[in-house]
Amino acid sequence: MPPNRKEIESETSSSLPAVAPPATSGSSPNLFQSAVLSPISLASQLPFDILTRVFDEYALMETAEYPTETLLLVCKWWQQTALNYTRLWATINVKSRDVKFWCGCLPQRLRRCHPGSLLDISIAFPAVGTNKFESRPYEAVLATLTGQDGEVARRWRKFSASCLYHKVLGKYLGIPTPNLQEIRLTHVQINALIFPHTPSLKVFYAHDVILSAFPNLTTAVDVAISGFTSAYDQDLVEAPNITTLRLLRFISLTGYSIARKFRHLKYLEIRGYLSNDEVCHFASPALEQLSLIMYEPSHVHRTLSCKGVPFKQI
Repeated sequence: MPPNRKEIESETSSSLPAVAPPATSGSSPNLFQSAVLSPISLASQLPFDILTRVFDEYALMETAEYPTETLLLVCKWWQQTALNYTRLWATINVKSRDVKFWCGCLPQRLRRCHPGSLLDISIAFPAVGTNKFESRPYEAVLATLTGQDGEVARRWRKFSASCLYHKVLGKYLGIPTPNLQEIRLTHVQINALIFPHTPSLKVFYAHDVILSAFPNLTTAVDVAISGFTSAYDQDLVEAPNITTLRLLRFISLTGYSIARKFRHLKYLEIRGYLSNDEVCHFASPALEQLSLIMYEPSHVHRTLSCKGVPFKQI
């Protein structure tokens, strides 16, 4: 369990070395003393903005053996800064090897956040083929991150998940997330409806994803779909505000048939070709950059014949 505040205060007060006062104008200066400071003394002089960057870097490399709570033990200035730096505790990065550690520390992490702070969550599930997968620790983590009545899920700002193939865990993603701005899914296969209410969504990335339906992309501006992700043409039809679109599916032999005029699209990257038949008309009058990955010479002609792409202004 993470150390409590009394333990921290006791340890920091007893472990800090005494720092001698500076030499007065009438005394001979101690050159060695003025030139060499203890590591604790130097650490306690770091300004808030520099210290928070140190905290962010430490949190990225956090493990169960070296948790973020270790920062509270350096000195009282670090302890005070860390406890007042909400983003440090509102960033949840769960790695599969440390899932049991997160079961124990998550409740206290959430208590350290300001009640109105938004949460950035990243969860890495075990890769496919991992023996003896135990879903209970992950259920405990997701249950804590959603809350009994979904009150914590309503604070999600970013959500990232990889290697999520377990049906029992999908139910925790079927809760409204009105503040969710960014979703990144990699190797995810869930038949249940997830992210049913995302009115603030701006970024959606899906790589090797099979879902019963995509989240509502009406408000999305940055969308990337790659790998063996399931069909999504209709989902993009409902996304009129996209400015950046990447279509990089491995299965692209039939082309992309998207019946949509993207008035705000500035950047388009596709693997395959655009299909411009009588039924489907793709148009992007504001397009500025186009990147194409093609496998056959015929794809060049098919794409260049797409009347909805303003090639002269790209």
